[in-house]
Amino acid sequence: MNGYDEKRHLDDDAFGAKGGIVSAFDAFPKAKPQYVQHTSSGGKWTVAMIVISAVLFWTELARWWRGEEQHTFAVEKAVSHVLPINLDIVVRMRCADLHVNVQDAAGDRILAAGALTRDGTLWSHWVDGHGVHRLGRDAQGRVVTGEGTVNTAPGHFHKFQYYLSVVPTTYSVGHPGDRGSSALFTNQYAVTEQSGAVAENMVPGIFVKYDIEPILLSIVETRDSFFVFLIKVVNVVSGVLVAGHWGYRMTDWAKEVLGRRRRGHSEGMLGRKGDHSEE
Repeated sequence: MNGYDEKRHLDDDAFGAKGGIVSAFDAFPKAKPQYVQHTSSGGKWTVAMIVISAVLFWTELARWWRGEEQHTFAVEKAVSHVLPINLDIVVRMRCADLHVNVQDAAGDRILAAGALTRDGTLWSHWVDGHGVHRLGRDAQGRVVTGEGTVNTAPGHFHKFQYYLSVVPTTYSVGHPGDRGSSALFTNQYAVTEQSGAVAENMVPGIFVKYDIEPILLSIVETRDSFFVFLIKVVNVVSGVLVAGHWGYRMTDWAKEVLGRRRRGHSEGMLGRKGDHSEE
């Protein structure tokens, strides 16, 4: 028993005193500072882990702040709804020579020409980049297909045909399927362009055909809770610390093995020199 007590007493002297509330719960004693060897490689790995952890933290924070978008498709159940059409075209002709006609799928004419505003302008104001085409109001993240496009007709009898595929779309924030007052009902479209010369007995012009798709695209912006964000940050930082620890162990082991080989090679060279001198 005396030998066991003496050995335990000697072993305890090699470790630091447990002072403080946090260190009292530490199951593994820490060595005293004089028994700890500080290396330059350990400091480099520490700096690398701090930098990588900071970069991954800001990346995770930006992803959480920006949120995620979920896209789902469903059958459009609405019987009818109003489709607002914003058209902004500059034609190199006199306003008096332009005629606007609108027809529905049944071939009936719609008196929509009066809703368009014709403003006289100069073509030189648009082709040199001073003018800007805008379809509707600006919105964050919206891509307007065909904006700023310039087409030239080589002759007087020419036809420009645009086929628009319109997809009803809803934007909302929250959970999928929740269409509260914050939901925005709008439309997305894709354009296919076709142009060519026509005969003199046909009507030249610019024709736009709308095809309403029977599907509904729902875009929901979601964001994880702050508690989930903290869990992800802890997982990321923990992974960096574990990877950095193993990287430090591997580099330290590689340096030790390389050092042994170099020392063995140096001792062999010195031994051969000594044998030669004794001869």
